[in-house]
Amino acid sequence: MPFDAPPAKPGTGSSPRLPERSLSVFLVSFVLFFPPFLGIFDRGATTTVAGIPLLFVYLFGAWALVIALMAMIMESRAQPSEEDDDEEHAAPGQPADAQHSLPADQQTR
Repeated sequence: MPFDAPPAKPGTGSSPRLPERSLSVFLVSFVLFFPPFLGIFDRGATTTVAGIPLLFVYLFGAWALVIALMAMIMESRAQPSEEDDDEEHAAPGQPADAQHSLPADQQTR
C-alpha cells in the first residue's frame, strides 16, 4: 500500500516528497542499527579509535548521521521561497504584486 501524499499547498513550504524522504531515513537507520550489521563493528576492546572502542565510535557516528539527515529534511521543508511569502500575505482575490503597488499619487512621496 503506497503512500500518496497530497500536493503541497502554495505558501506552506512543505515538500510533497517529505514522506518518502522520512521513510528513506528510517530504512537507513534500521540498517545501521540492525544487530547483524552492528556485529561488524563489535571487535571488543582490542580495536579502538583514539582509545574508544570501535563499536562506540560507530554507534555515535551513525546516530549523528541519522539526526543530521532528519534535520536536513525538516529544514528543507521549513524554508518557503520569497514568492510563497508574497502569495501568503496578499489579500484574497488580489494578486501578490498588487499588494505592494501604491496609487500613482502616493508613489512620489
